[in-house]
Amino acid sequence: MLELRKVSKAFPGHVAVQDVSLTLQPGEFFSLVGPSGCGKTTTLRMVAGFETPTSGEILLKGELLNGRKPQERNVSTVFQNYALFPHLSVAENVAFGLRRRGVRDPRAQVAEALRTVRLEGKEQRLPAELSGGEKQRVALARSLVLKPDVLLLDEPLSALDPQLRRQVRAELKLLQRNAGITFLFITHDQEEALSLSDRVGVMNDGKLEQVAAPEEAYRRPASRFVAGFLGEVNWIGGTAVRPEATRISPTSCGQALPCRVVHTTFLGSVIRVNVECGECVGSTPSAELFPHQTGFATGQTAYLHWDRADELLLPS
Repeated sequence: MLELRKVSKAFPGHVAVQDVSLTLQPGEFFSLVGPSGCGKTTTLRMVAGFETPTSGEILLKGELLNGRKPQERNVSTVFQNYALFPHLSVAENVAFGLRRRGVRDPRAQVAEALRTVRLEGKEQRLPAELSGGEKQRVALARSLVLKPDVLLLDEPLSALDPQLRRQVRAELKLLQRNAGITFLFITHDQEEALSLSDRVGVMNDGKLEQVAAPEEAYRRPASRFVAGFLGEVNWIGGTAVRPEATRISPTSCGQALPCRVVHTTFLGSVIRVNVECGECVGSTPSAELFPHQTGFATGQTAYLHWDRADELLLPS
């Protein structure tokens, strides 16, 4: 559906994107994830036509997009702040793009789009009368009504509070499945990317470090950066292991590593125990316990252990 071939973007004194090659399949939910400034939003803007690549090619359904204006590409963008027109009703916001395309009576298409995002009955409300989640769904409906080949989403959930964000995230996944449209989703939130995506691409410093299914990227990261960005990692000597795969015991057992408890943190579903040990210079690895398990006191001697199968095998 969408293909990027060695795409780069250079600004004066700064290369934002460097030789990114990527292929998105029809109907795929693909997330481009990475820290602020890694180049993910610039990549999206090049696909949308808001930025021009310095080099490389962007193709949509096999046709070259380079040189085409944004309105000449069958892609649509949902922006971080939704970009709704405050003086237009919900229905008028959704109809805006259709009217620009010359559709004289878009009522049927608008009604279908609003049913898709479950906003029936709110057609005449203004954006100021909507919740954050409803605004997000209006922005989605405005894009979906245009029947794009690819829907581009630039941090669309970042303005929502954590609870609403989780709710809308579940709705977004279902909506994408029902619509069958290819999504290119930009986020810096690792949990968001892992929970929503068919595949994720992890960017760092303008480069694409790994493209994989979420579980593969989490369990078999291609680099130390990917391992650390997608979740917490205990770096113990030359070994990397996730906290949830690290066990802690009050007594020695087998190949256990002696350590001293630094502090414990109650996180609701788990209790995190941070420790110091001789093999962990400059870091305090952690293990996770369920609340009903035996607690540990600060300063207590304990022992870390894990299964070899849970070690992250990183390239040397």
